[in-house]
Amino acid sequence: MTPERGTVPFSPPPEAVTTKYQMLVDRLKAMNKVLVAYSGGVDSTLLLAAAVEALGHDALAITIHSPLHSMREIKKAEDRARKLGAQHMTVHVDLLSDQDIQANEPDRCYFCKTTLFTHLKELAAKGNLNVVVEGSNVSDLDDFRPGLKAIRELGIHSPLREVGFSKDEIRTMLKAKEFPGWDDPSNSCLAARIPYGEELSYESLARIEAAEEALHELGFRLVRVRHHGPVARIELSQEEINRAAIDRTRRKIVGALTRAGFQYVCLDLQGYRTGSMNELLDRASSRE
Repeated sequence: MTPERGTVPFSPPPEAVTTKYQMLVDRLKAMNKVLVAYSGGVDSTLLLAAAVEALGHDALAITIHSPLHSMREIKKAEDRARKLGAQHMTVHVDLLSDQDIQANEPDRCYFCKTTLFTHLKELAAKGNLNVVVEGSNVSDLDDFRPGLKAIRELGIHSPLREVGFSKDEIRTMLKAKEFPGWDDPSNSCLAARIPYGEELSYESLARIEAAEEALHELGFRLVRVRHHGPVARIELSQEEINRAAIDRTRRKIVGALTRAGFQYVCLDLQGYRTGSMNELLDRASSRE
């Protein structure tokens, strides 16, 4: 890949980060042929870039498209894989056909990752690919992530975590190598916008996707629309909250989200924070 130059000022990463990247490339090279679970996000982009450097066309990136994933994210993954010069496929999986996922209990991510990575392992076997790799890093260990258990059980490799990459180090390396996405906001599947215990449906997920797409089109970058029945609770970055409250913009937001299917539109003054739906779990645990 020849990155587009001039878009990001070059700044060499610390030696420790460069060393980790070389360890990552060497580890992938030793795997001979890999399937990369590719979401198009920050972590999997560095993983895929390293896999292409290590293995060329012996690395295959696969992006899962399901009702839990927005078309914006799918298109971003396809575009970035192309820019990285990677072999890439998008595969459709209907995750809502699994009742354990549809039930949306706190361990939903465990069942989701089990389904996804079982499917990827089957595709890897058909393609004579030795190993399935995914983009978890050491920073993920600080949050509630039941999906990591499924990854361990299925024998999926997490090379970024294995060589000790943190989220900040991943961004540093992407920026230094002028790869796309180093400054992306964090992201998660659409199901993370719905409170645990509230059953997932095609309609609610589509409503969230339409609402978030409308906010992106209005120029907001870091966006979450949390789904509380008829109420949309919007989380934005602290820098963007004031702009959302300007009368003209506020009216556009309300119009767009009511057209998406919400009756009430609220702006969360705390702003965006990772895993805000997990706050309900924390409160429940503190009362036990």
